[in-house]
Amino acid sequence: MRVAHIVQRYLPAPLSGSERYVQLISEGLLKRGYEVEVLTSNAYDWDAFIFPFKKKIQRREEVLNNVRVRRFPIRYEIYAVPALMRKVLSKTSARNDLLTLLTSGPFVPDIYFHIKNSNYELVHATPFPFTIVWFSWLASRKAGIPFIVTPLFHLELGQYYNHYLKQILMNCEGVIALTNIERKRLIALGAPPSKVRVIPLGIKVDEYKDADGERFRKKYRLENYHIILYIAPKISEKGGLQVLRAMSLVQKHIPNVALIAIGRRNNQWIRERAKIKNVNIIDLEWINENEKKDAFAACDIFVMPSKADSYGFVYLEAWTMGKPVIGAKVGTMPDVIRDGVDGLLVEFGNEIELAQKIILLLQNRSLREKLGLNGKLRVIEEHSLEKMLNNVDFIYRQVINTCR
Repeated sequence: MRVAHIVQRYLPAPLSGSERYVQLISEGLLKRGYEVEVLTSNAYDWDAFIFPFKKKIQRREEVLNNVRVRRFPIRYEIYAVPALMRKVLSKTSARNDLLTLLTSGPFVPDIYFHIKNSNYELVHATPFPFTIVWFSWLASRKAGIPFIVTPLFHLELGQYYNHYLKQILMNCEGVIALTNIERKRLIALGAPPSKVRVIPLGIKVDEYKDADGERFRKKYRLENYHIILYIAPKISEKGGLQVLRAMSLVQKHIPNVALIAIGRRNNQWIRERAKIKNVNIIDLEWINENEKKDAFAACDIFVMPSKADSYGFVYLEAWTMGKPVIGAKVGTMPDVIRDGVDGLLVEFGNEIELAQKIILLLQNRSLREKLGLNGKLRVIEEHSLEKMLNNVDFIYRQVINTCR
């Protein structure tokens, strides 16, 4: 079965959750006899979606872990037109869904012509709200190829409620949701209930067995510290600023605590950090996968109180290492984190409540261990990679057989 997987970036770029999702299903289905090609942009980092001078991946085609990857150039000269129009429109209260779509993510119209002239048996694209999904959907309609989308829908963000994205939900052969909350929202937006299937994320648990928390602690001289770990872009939507403010409160009660913050910085984070003088913080950009696994093994609590997630692969990573997690009580998170069972939920943006929950867990080791163990058992029972691949394999075959 010849399948195309569409995503905004791919290896060797440092992968986000949606991009890791594509990597896992691409490599997993390849071992099951599928012929998989990943179609993506040539961007190395997210800034390259907008700025031509940012780092690109030069190889147009290559094979990575036996998966064939085709990269399409970002067409900045075309992208500039809708970007300028959207900027002008932003000075008024008017909204244009087409301009919003065309300026979301990498602008790679060449992917349309590649798919339209291809012989793929199935096209599977992710995530919303990126224009790369729309281009691939248009091409699949033109070529008569079955199309499946994994929207990774962020319920709290307005750009996901786009007229053109709703058209994809209403007119495709399959929709994969990660939670029941997401499924209900996608159906409310027009996706036929019979076509929406819930397939939770999966993770390779065995890849974390060699993680070494002591190695991480020694490297950063944190042997005698409690460690709070945050891994995400350091932006307000992900709860990064909330974590930073909460830690200044936590440290007044528990001095020997340190925040490990891993992810891309922005000016807002830099300004906020400059205001907070009393936080022990190791402020890192993206690190390699082995060191990231060591960080999960080293931490006492993983915290990401985000409103911009459909699931959060990092929660699975924390649970795999038996760590409790704290997330925000918004969107799909009540389906992801079972409050009081395998983690805790807080109001988004409430740094006082977040600080209180962090202090509660730091002072109650038995509660930390209970939540972490429940999370680990849940990963083993519900989130194995094989289980996810079985479900994806099933929906692929079901869609193709139905279309035939």
